[in-house]
Amino acid sequence: MSIPVVFVCSENDFIKLKTHISKFKERISNNIVIIGKASLKNLCSDDIDITFLDEDKLLPGLTFSKIKELIIKRNPNPWRTGWYFQQFLKMAYSFICTEPYYLIWDADTIPLNKYNSTELFFDVKTEYRKSYFDTINKLFPELSKKAVNSKHSAPLARKNSTSLT
Repeated sequence: MSIPVVFVCSENDFIKLKTHISKFKERISNNIVIIGKASLKNLCSDDIDITFLDEDKLLPGLTFSKIKELIIKRNPNPWRTGWYFQQFLKMAYSFICTEPYYLIWDADTIPLNKYNSTELFFDVKTEYRKSYFDTINKLFPELSKKAVNSKHSAPLARKNSTSLT
């Protein structure tokens, strides 16, 4: 099984990521997926062998402007729209993924070691950021008082494994 390594990134993130995609291929998987704005596709050349997905076409109805509209209904200051949109894009990938698992990775980090496991792994931290905990507690009440942070781990997502309703 070739686990897709999925990055949701901007053009600036991708320019940095492109310099170390070889490390992901060497240490994790050759199956690299980039989710971003349509304009990013031009930077994703064939010579690095990646799959590009337009963020506005990933899931019908899921767009930055729609997320912003929903946030404004609850809070007139939509300054976290980009962060929420990124999280929804990561989950939306499960609807098109053909593998049983996929790996979400931040574009600004590099794998230091080989990763060969299909175990679900979450790195639990004790840091506290209220907005994260409010969201996590609504989605996963069993994780109360703990953060799920991918900066220091290799979390795998199982396709369509969690109902958010």
